[in-house]
Amino acid sequence: MKKFLSTLILLSPISLYSQDRSLIIDNFYIKPLGGTEFNIGGSISQEATLAVGGNITQGGRAIANAAVTITAQEIDYDDAFDTMTSFGGEIGYNFSNDYFGFLRIMHNSADAQDFDAITAAANFTFGGQNTATVRGKFSDYSETSFIFGAGKSFDLSNGFRPYLSAGFGFATIDGLDLTLTAAGLSTSAIAYSKDSTVFATDLKTGVEYLTNVFESNQLSVGFDLGYRYKGGLESDETSINTTEASTLGSANDNIDGQHNFSIAGSLKLSF
Repeated sequence: MKKFLSTLILLSPISLYSQDRSLIIDNFYIKPLGGTEFNIGGSISQEATLAVGGNITQGGRAIANAAVTITAQEIDYDDAFDTMTSFGGEIGYNFSNDYFGFLRIMHNSADAQDFDAITAAANFTFGGQNTATVRGKFSDYSETSFIFGAGKSFDLSNGFRPYLSAGFGFATIDGLDLTLTAAGLSTSAIAYSKDSTVFATDLKTGVEYLTNVFESNQLSVGFDLGYRYKGGLESDETSINTTEASTLGSANDNIDGQHNFSIAGSLKLSF
């Protein structure tokens, strides 16, 4: 990452020598951001089913043609994780009074929560029941995104400036482990997804208000709403497919991307 940032600095157009094309330091701004994201689409686990059967002996009694259907449930991101907390900021440049470009770096995190991971249904009873549920819990979610974009603002001449922006880039998402629990017993953590670098994009709309905290009107407060997409995680098959029940391993073969709705507040300091 240090190498990437160093290259970015070296390639920065601020090094242009032409007077009429050079960037003006007074046009730069920094914009700390903080808020949250809500998942509105995408599954972290796909449904997968394994059917087994045969003649078995249970508790000293023979059961002919016993059948058990084991199903890994489809799990959405909002079932597996609490609401995300987001913080970060923008470094931007005002090309004119209306148009701007930016680099936005954000960190998102969310605590994992329990969910029904696997259900088993049989055509006979065991322990007085013919169904059982296995609970699951992932490790906590952590992500850092880098978005390059541009936008347009609109001056209402009363201190308020609505704006629209769009950007794209990438997000680095930490690998996830899965722990399964049934009847008070838990498995060791099972590798579920790898550290992943995925395509990311967002669309935002918001409004800023120019304060008079400084005589030069350099400080604005803002609020924005947005849509964010992040690509699907890379599956980790090293553990989940090593058992005879490998059919259930298809639950993480194609992890969906995330469709999120974001809300953020900001402070913008122009130079």
